Amino acid sequence: HKTHQDTRKEICDYMQSHLEHDHQGMRLKDWIHWQLHSPHPNQYIQRMRQPSEWGGAMELAIATKVYNVDIVVINGAR
Repeated sequence: HKTHQDTRKEICDYMQSHLEHDHQGMRLKDWIHWQLHSPHPNQYIQRMRQPSEWGGAMELAIATKVYNVDIVVINGAR
């Protein structure tokens, strides 16, 4: 069975190998730069490989591609 480490690795590997691919209307590397103000997508991905880093909206969006699933986020803090 798959562990959370496996999931993190698969998402980061996908990001690393798809930097030039279109994702939500822009290349993934441009999305990383725009969303996270990170001029170096590879540095961001290396940081996300660390177990102490929290994923966010971008990683959830990538997970939908990696696993071919829909992910619904429910925010109960209203």
